[in-house]
Amino acid sequence: MKQVIQNYRMGVLGLIDASVPACSEDTLSIWNIRSLVSIGTERSMIELGKKNLLGKARAKPGLVKRFIGKAKNEGFVRIFKEV
Repeated sequence: MKQVIQNYRMGVLGLIDASVPACSEDTLSIWNIRSLVSIGTERSMIELGKKNLLGKARAKPGLVKRFIGKAKNEGFVRIFKEV
């Protein structure tokens, strides 16, 4: 099975051979003949990955607000570890 991997810090995409996941009795394995990777989504993730923490915060202010809200409710240290 082929798998697309991406290094978000460096912006490098790669294609690797990956093992097929094992199925249990109550699951189903579906084999794709073809698949498509959204170039726009991948490009935006690469650009975000290249930014430092402040740049990422500026690019996604909604996530910063969610972080602050959760930190108020659950504690800063716990949420910081989660992030």
